[in-house]
Amino acid sequence: ISDFRMPGMDGVQFLDKVRGLYPQSVRMILSGYADVEMITGAINRGAVFRFLHKPWDDRELLEAVRDAFERFELEVVAIAP
Repeated sequence: ISDFRMPGMDGVQFLDKVRGLYPQSVRMILSGYADVEMITGAINRGAVFRFLHKPWDDRELLEAVRDAFERFELEVVAIAP
């Protein structure tokens, strides 16, 4: 989980790098700022699984994290020998 606004790079650029290093990871952005076009592009190319706005709703955040674990289990754990 990353914020969108960070020094040196934005959250999408950071999660693109994470994806390159750890392709099985499930990546999310939790931010009060959003460049909708950039986030949509990142989601469409698979760099970001989910985008959540600050301030967040605890139930929504927990559900997103639960969904991320389920996705990880379906894509990575189910494929492992």
